[in-house]
Amino acid sequence: MIGLRGPLRSALGRAAREAALYPRALAPKAGKRVMFFPSGGREQSSLLRAYNIAAQMDRMGWSTLVVPKHLNLRQRRRIIRLFRPDICVLQKCRHDLNRADYYPGLPLVLDVDDADFLAPALAGPMAHAARAAQAVICGSRYIQTWARQFNANAPIVWTGSAQTSGPWPDHAARRPIVTWAQADPNAYPDEFDFVTDVLIKVRAKAGPFTLRLYGLAADSDLSRVDRLRACGIETQLLGTLPYDEFLLSLRDVAVGLSPLITQSPFSQGKSFGKILGYLDAKVPVVCSDAADHALFFTQQTGIVTNDPDRWVGAIVDLLQDPAPRRALSEAAHTAFQAQLSVKVAAAKVDEILSALVPVPAAPSV
Repeated sequence: MIGLRGPLRSALGRAAREAALYPRALAPKAGKRVMFFPSGGREQSSLLRAYNIAAQMDRMGWSTLVVPKHLNLRQRRRIIRLFRPDICVLQKCRHDLNRADYYPGLPLVLDVDDADFLAPALAGPMAHAARAAQAVICGSRYIQTWARQFNANAPIVWTGSAQTSGPWPDHAARRPIVTWAQADPNAYPDEFDFVTDVLIKVRAKAGPFTLRLYGLAADSDLSRVDRLRACGIETQLLGTLPYDEFLLSLRDVAVGLSPLITQSPFSQGKSFGKILGYLDAKVPVVCSDAADHALFFTQQTGIVTNDPDRWVGAIVDLLQDPAPRRALSEAAHTAFQAQLSVKVAAAKVDEILSALVPVPAAPSV
């Protein structure tokens, strides 16, 4: 499609994406059928809570179809007529077409893992979708509290992640690299200020280390980065990576940070996010006592605290000794496999959706 103008190129791209769905839509497997409507592409929560869940549920016997974000309403309705889903999952309402009114007569489930309902433009559509849905799948307790205003059927399913295979570099061989793997650090100024203040104190106590950041381009606001560099902290800016490359990039990291400043209501809606990547890469985690962190981590698997001094002390200790890093990361990786894998998340979604899909009547004899 090189050389085609924008609108024509977009139309041809949509047509190609729709055509790619036809084999699955026209010849679904026998059994239950679920259609997912992700709010984004194959990245971040749309990858983890739509594409990956659908792929795992397909292995569990469901017939699944994920509708790319590019398809317009006419195309979506056409695919629905062909596939005839038993139930449809709206993965958030960030996409303009993830609205309950566009799918009359279809059993709907709303999946929410961010506090998007705090955005004025989304508050109404999300409340309406929650009321219209047969269930609201919630990424955390904070999301569940919101959902129960509109729907009594609001189970929690933590975001799960597919697991990559080893071998993993031993911590004795890892350089002193600390990361805050936030996709867009400047969008979280309170957290960025917290990380900056903490790491300046760490630098004074632990000596040189490298801070690795993601999602910052050369033309980004680098004022906080400049402050860190002025204090002798080497910074490494990796920009935005595809998810599989992001996971691999974490394997040489010594300590992973996940601050959540709960004075920001939107931050309260966050869950494990970047922590999933740390766990997969066997990176020990220092995180805020917020969201559902304390429900997952124990003293043996991570550092959970809102005390900045404890953040400083924990990071210093971890940087200076690979033994506790290894112990924390190995124990956390085991817990990750047991509680935060995509298999675990998909099994819970399977249970929720199966309860909503009518059991086919037995054939008459």
